[in-house]
Amino acid sequence: MGKIKYVITAACGIAVGYLSYMWLHLKMIQDIAERRMRDYHDLRVMEKLMECIQHNRDIRRFFEDNHYRTIGIYGMGIVGSAFYKELKRRGILVEFCVNINNNTTENSCRLLKESDNWSEVDVMVVTDDFYFDKYYKKLEQRVSGDIISVVDVLYGIEV
Repeated sequence: MGKIKYVITAACGIAVGYLSYMWLHLKMIQDIAERRMRDYHDLRVMEKLMECIQHNRDIRRFFEDNHYRTIGIYGMGIVGSAFYKELKRRGILVEFCVNINNNTTENSCRLLKESDNWSEVDVMVVTDDFYFDKYYKKLEQRVSGDIISVVDVLYGIEV
């Protein structure tokens, strides 16, 4: 009877160890796949921004048509920084930029943390469109104005 318990215990241990390994491996693969999808998505947004710049589509028109006078930017990664630079180049005033991960490639805007108090703005532009829904839920309690994606702006100026 002792040998049977030992064999069963060993088999269960091996099975649990193998399943744990496979679960961790699957989680790692999912994380890598999500990161690659996000990078691809950011690349497509940057491509659209460059297209708008090359075809001289004036982003200012989008904000004027929607009566957005005060603008905030949420997210100052690569996309947010490039978007901010284009707004600045067009003479569009940005009230502040919220830095999500405490690192930024742009430092000429009024940079705030998520924990800071923000002034009211007509529109908050979320620059990470891949996680827009997640950020929208977080922002809807803090922002009284509209919350839109950078993609809304870039595709909105084509009309």
